[in-house]
Amino acid sequence: MNPEFKRNLWLSFSASRLIGMPVILALIFLAVGMNLELSKLGGTAMALFAGIVWLWGTKNAAAAMSDEQRDHTWDQQRMSALSPWEMAWGKLFGATLFNWYGGALCLLMLLVAELPASPMNTISKALSMITIGLLLHGTALVINLQLGQSDLTQNRRSSFNLLLAIPALFMMPSLFEVSDSPIIWWDKSFMPLQFQLLAGAFFAICSIFAAWRLMQNALQVRTLPWAWPLFACLLAIFLAGFKHEQFAMLGLIISSGMTYAMLFADPNGFTVWQRVITRIQHKNWHGALINLPLWPTTLVLAFAFALLATRPSLGEFANITTAPLSIALILLRDSAICLFIALNTQNRRVLASSLLYLAIINGLLPFLAHSSGLESLAHFLMPISHPSAIASVLISSIHAIMAIALVVWRWQALVKQQD
Repeated sequence: MNPEFKRNLWLSFSASRLIGMPVILALIFLAVGMNLELSKLGGTAMALFAGIVWLWGTKNAAAAMSDEQRDHTWDQQRMSALSPWEMAWGKLFGATLFNWYGGALCLLMLLVAELPASPMNTISKALSMITIGLLLHGTALVINLQLGQSDLTQNRRSSFNLLLAIPALFMMPSLFEVSDSPIIWWDKSFMPLQFQLLAGAFFAICSIFAAWRLMQNALQVRTLPWAWPLFACLLAIFLAGFKHEQFAMLGLIISSGMTYAMLFADPNGFTVWQRVITRIQHKNWHGALINLPLWPTTLVLAFAFALLATRPSLGEFANITTAPLSIALILLRDSAICLFIALNTQNRRVLASSLLYLAIINGLLPFLAHSSGLESLAHFLMPISHPSAIASVLISSIHAIMAIALVVWRWQALVKQQD
């Protein structure tokens, strides 16, 4: 048996907990059955499943990493002979096994209460709840593995984990009320529960795959950075299923969001980029790629989507819009600003400084200029909304060039210090 799974198994289960969980659930179901209609038992079972697996289980999945990092036992585990996959599934399923034990009892009650009346819908509900639970647990592990590389504190990580359950709770009504209106996705019709099950299974697989990839990085098993931009493409394809004509813009927005996320979560210090540049200078392209942070991959993808969104169809040259290209150039500028701040070896609060400066540059300064009636200055400070498409691209390019020049200047200063 996987030693990590076995360790979590011993920590999670005891005789009192093994007996206590079914007894407490049985008392709750008995109380509901005595005071309400028996048909309400299915809804009660689903609500209990959400609380035990979605909320409590997500907390335990997050604690599988954060507790060890807080107690300084993670470094010892990294020296073990376990493979990244064994370590990932051992933590993911071992830390949440007690929650799945309670969840299985709730699903059993759901099947008993609703299966005779509506077999297919009941099975779809049960499978949907399982896939959403896997998605939440995998995402919690991914966030903790990724944020473990940033300068966020443990308390802030816990806050992030609690936010995971919010979108899941919004999905609850659709599980209780079966709608007859089909969902059209890429011109194919799906029933709501059927679509929810397929989408939940897809994203659950993505989250577990991401946990395995990040575990590889945590155990110093270097990998090529192809999975992150691939996920951006898959997410764009999924969302474009509801609005085909917006595929390129959706891809640009998703790529931009994922670039900002990795800018704040990935280490971007001098040593990181020194490794990359040294390997490029020695034409070791494979080595450069496996040491490359993830945000440049989605930054390049954002430019590809921007060009795709800018490209006009035949006979529609008058409708050319360059706004997507301006967005990509501003993204490049913001990336360079974050890198400029990260290369400051004296700054120990890189994340806070980056967020502050981006908020001032993108929000406060354009707002002040607009409030003062200085529209020309406001358009220069935030060129995406400039009425002239060409001027928007030119000003955005100037912003990006200035930010890149700052990065080059700081890099050369750091190299001189090293010499």
